[in-house]
Amino acid sequence: MSIEEATAFIQHVRTHTTLQETIQKLTGRDVLEKMSHIGAIEGYAFSQEEYREAIVLDADGGLSEEAIMETMAEMNMKPKEELATEE
Repeated sequence: MSIEEATAFIQHVRTHTTLQETIQKLTGRDVLEKMSHIGAIEGYAFSQEEYREAIVLDADGGLSEEAIMETMAEMNMKPKEELATEE
């Protein structure tokens, strides 16, 4: 598994409309798990954390903290800090 694989998957998705449509339909707390599974089916091995890092790298550092938080909220995800306080 690697960030490079996740980045390659992101690039792969950009050129495949069917994958884009499938991914756009994903919802829920396990979206990243589903993305890792779809990546594996397509021949890319990466963890959820590697996928997160790849998204940031792909944006060339252009994502602000606010944009990341908004994206996480849209995906119904919580930052690690919030998850730690729930345990």
